[in-house]
Amino acid sequence: MKNWLDFPVSTKVELIKDVYDSRYNMVAFDRILISVDDYNKSKRELEIKSEIEWAIDNNDVEIYIQPIVETKNKKVVGGELLARIKRDNGSLLMPGEFISVAERYGLMNKIGYMVFSKACKYIKENDLKAAGIEWLNFNVSPSEFLGDDLSSSLCEVTNKYGVDRNFIHIEIVEEFVEDFLRFKNEISKVHRFDFNFVLDDYGVGYSNLMRLNEINFINIKLDKSLVRAYCDSGNLIVATMIKAFKELGYELTAEGVESEDMVRKMTDLGVDYIQGFYYSKAVPVANFLDMVKEINTK
Repeated sequence: MKNWLDFPVSTKVELIKDVYDSRYNMVAFDRILISVDDYNKSKRELEIKSEIEWAIDNNDVEIYIQPIVETKNKKVVGGELLARIKRDNGSLLMPGEFISVAERYGLMNKIGYMVFSKACKYIKENDLKAAGIEWLNFNVSPSEFLGDDLSSSLCEVTNKYGVDRNFIHIEIVEEFVEDFLRFKNEISKVHRFDFNFVLDDYGVGYSNLMRLNEINFINIKLDKSLVRAYCDSGNLIVATMIKAFKELGYELTAEGVESEDMVRKMTDLGVDYIQGFYYSKAVPVANFLDMVKEINTK
């Protein structure tokens, strides 16, 4: 165990908060024992928090785009906007490292606003439609989605840059569906301003297919775990589910596609779009149109 006196004050505060957290099921104590692992985890989170704040203050939240390819003609027709945090040493902090920390410390709204603003500026300054791009997907985090000012923020930025709101599809993750009524109401609020919605990561949460049919999603993205389950073993449940989605009129995107065989199997099942490393990883916005041209001229 690390001596309590050796901890920085800021880390002590955060560790005490953790101890009070309901995860530990503790309501009273007279002594705190903190393991080296607890210390290192808290220390790393605080370092990431500092890096996020530095990036926000210095406008160094960067955007990347991963292409989305239509199965019918094997052309890039869309893309997913992804955030990267630029550290002060120039290296990048990836979403898997910073999203949970940003959510915990209330920083996702600032990151989301910065990403959306930079994306709209990029759309305004580049003729994406001429390159065959029909839409870009923008991820909205739980804290942003459940906030009171999402609609006004989205509208403010699209008005500033003169961006067609139908060009931007809002991606929300399946975990929201657990509280279905609130989920549905929040979508309705934003939908009134002509934004379209895509359900991301279908297959890792608790959504019910028939309930989803009550919401006007324009696309459902199949989580890579479902895609892998079918491509590895011909999972009949996945195949039946995809068939049901198609009969309900949804367009489908397969995520995490990494091989030509996976492309073929998803295409044969009737999936409309492919996203994954087989075509390209996410690239900086400055390289996106070159990458689109490279794929579309093969």
